[in-house]
Amino acid sequence: MTELQALLTSIAVEGVAAYGLVRATAWPCRGSGHAAVAIAIATCVTHPQAWAAAEWLYPRLGYEAAFAAIEVVVILAEAAIVHWGCGLAARRALAVSALANAASASVGLLLDG
Repeated sequence: MTELQALLTSIAVEGVAAYGLVRATAWPCRGSGHAAVAIAIATCVTHPQAWAAAEWLYPRLGYEAAFAAIEVVVILAEAAIVHWGCGLAARRALAVSALANAASASVGLLLDG
């Protein structure tokens, strides 16, 4: 999968996940649409850095350790953007980010085989 394909897949999967979680829970914020847009923007911000970090870290730390470290940083950064972008409480924004990233990582792993 190319970097662009991975980015577009992440945007789509994370947007749907964020929208679904916020809609299903009815958490007070600017709305589920805002959550989807906020996570899409957050993905656009973090994805290029995560991709570059992965290329550098995989040979140094191994796949699993590098993947875990990158995901932790991405989830925290994206949670901050979601918190700011749609007005979710910080813990809920963290839940949205974690779910969205788990979903997109799972889809990415399935597609990449």
